[in-house]
Amino acid sequence: MLSQRQSSNESVTTAPPACSLAIWALVLALLSFLLVCVGPLIAMAAVVCGHLASARIRSSAGLLGGKGLARGGLVVGYAAILVYLVIVPLFVLPAMDRARERVRERMCEDNARRLVAACMTYAGENGGYSPETLDELRPILGLSSNGLPLVFLCPASKDRSAPSYEIESSTTVTRFEKPAHVVLVREKKGNHHGRGVVAYADGTLEWVDGARVSLPENQR
Repeated sequence: MLSQRQSSNESVTTAPPACSLAIWALVLALLSFLLVCVGPLIAMAAVVCGHLASARIRSSAGLLGGKGLARGGLVVGYAAILVYLVIVPLFVLPAMDRARERVRERMCEDNARRLVAACMTYAGENGGYSPETLDELRPILGLSSNGLPLVFLCPASKDRSAPSYEIESSTTVTRFEKPAHVVLVREKKGNHHGRGVVAYADGTLEWVDGARVSLPENQR
């Protein structure tokens, strides 16, 4: 009877303790999805711990366990790296580009409105005639005669050596009964993915395709 109990006890084996690195690999891999700001770094640490844990378990001759934990950490860690470095940029970067372009468009519109307001002030002081160049607006805008001010430059333009806008001065502003039909300021080029802003005497704006928009019939 005693010998049977001893043999049964000898047949019972205890599981080896799990490798601590394997536990850390899985924990870090899960944390990489929770701590988004440092997620890629945590995921890389999880992968490193997973590989180190797998190597230690293999070389321990059965004294260390946790192979499943190490594999789980590797799988989740590599999945997190894939998400952060491949999938997320596919969606986030285009959205950021669109947001930046929208900001540039708003700034360009503000520039055009300021120039139109200055043109109308100039016309009121000069018999209804709009200025021929942007430099004539410097005193009205409170600008010095040196340098190229930001109000003359489209934020999306790559050419920073010349004004991005031009004034349409083919006739007097006061000759028209409908200021909405009088183009005063336009972009020289389509700096916004081929589009450019056109500003009318009443302050309204229009986005058009191409470098220049054709003049209305009553302004030709």
